[in-house]
Amino acid sequence: MKNKINKRVAIGAIPSLLGTAVIFRPELLAFSPENNGYLGLTLMIISVIIASLGNIASAINTQRRIPVIQATGLGMAYSAVVMFFIALILGKEFNFDTSSTYIFSLTYLAVFGSLIAFSGYLTLIGRIGPDKAAYTVVIVPAIAITISVIFEGYEFTTDTLLGMALLISGNVFALYKKKSRLKT
Repeated sequence: MKNKINKRVAIGAIPSLLGTAVIFRPELLAFSPENNGYLGLTLMIISVIIASLGNIASAINTQRRIPVIQATGLGMAYSAVVMFFIALILGKEFNFDTSSTYIFSLTYLAVFGSLIAFSGYLTLIGRIGPDKAAYTVVIVPAIAITISVIFEGYEFTTDTLLGMALLISGNVFALYKKKSRLKT
């Protein structure tokens, strides 16, 4: 988008990346090329690239004044069509679980996990830019750990606390905006 790199965001990424690495240190140390480890790593890198391109596309849509709700709805519809054809090409069987648990979880994910979440995130991109909006996703591991503590009985370790502190400090540094002083 021909914007200059925001130095605060770039510098703030350093402690956040370190924090993520500290939190997931056991998993990183256990990495093995066995069991499709390189495939998983490759897919992760591809997903980050695609997410970044999505942020840029959203910022361009905002510049073109394309409404967020319509863009989100169209994106979801296009994705559903693409997934339908991928399933057809791969010869996957079409079925639908009619249990209330499945229908409730599907509805929750479609409404809150997709429509509302993506609309909010795309609005954020329009307001603060794709670089800072993307940076807010860095805090997701800290949120996931907090949810795991509440619902799954996860116990904090020293690595978890240190990692979360690094994540939060990097996020605060990257997103902090100095207040301008009024001239009198």
